[in-house]
Amino acid sequence: SNGCEVSMSKSEGNETITVEFNVNNATDLVEEDLKSEESMPHMICRPPFIVEIKKPSGTKVRISCQFLSEYEGDDGDENEVRDKFEIEQFSVYQKEISPATYVCSGETMDGEMYEKLMDMLDERKIDNDFANELIEFSTGYEHGEYIKFLTKFKSFVDEK
Repeated sequence: SNGCEVSMSKSEGNETITVEFNVNNATDLVEEDLKSEESMPHMICRPPFIVEIKKPSGTKVRISCQFLSEYEGDDGDENEVRDKFEIEQFSVYQKEISPATYVCSGETMDGEMYEKLMDMLDERKIDNDFANELIEFSTGYEHGEYIKFLTKFKSFVDEK
């Protein structure tokens, strides 16, 4: 990690899978069950994240994802497992991505292609369980960065 930027990698078979995210501006106030007087709203961090899958040839697929709100994508079918995140865009490139690299939007791509990409992520364990773990990790990580920020700010204010 580098400040608010976090990168995690793992090798699986002949691929390297990297997940990157930034906790800045990624917190939401969540009110779980406010019927109870003891229940207080709390902050959770749900950062947009990038999944990069690298093949031995050096070719990479870069998939930008974002979390859905608690209500997005809910079509009322309680038996259906709902994705916790969606694909914003993706690209395929060699070595480094550049402004000249074609980027395919998740909103406009073919539905079958979108599902194949979600399956590709799922096969690599980038799924709802991963999403829950990422939220839990990034919430704690963001809180730690916030504490560091407050400490720095206090030092600034106290400086004569």
